[in-house]
Amino acid sequence: APTAEVTYTKDGNTVIVTIQADEAIQPVEGWTLSDDQTTLTKVFSENTDGSVTISDLAGNTAEISYTVSGIDTTAPTAEVTYTKDGNTVIVT
Repeated sequence: APTAEVTYTKDGNTVIVTIQADEAIQPVEGWTLSDDQTTLTKVFSENTDGSVTISDLAGNTAEISYTVSGIDTTAPTAEVTYTKDGNTVIVT
């Protein structure tokens, strides 16, 4: 069965999951397969856990798990207060 290493690359508000196999593998729906058939990539815009089954050219399979985290699409919030001290206004 093929073996693979999973790496993650943060790109703005997305994470690119890369699965690098030790031999040529077959295409997987929803993933991009490199020209040399050893690397799958997929872009995620939400945190998620999952797995993908990869198959080498002989049909041997392996299940590869991945965890996407660190995507934060929530805008920050702030509270502003004003305090007057004599002729000075302090903004916090």
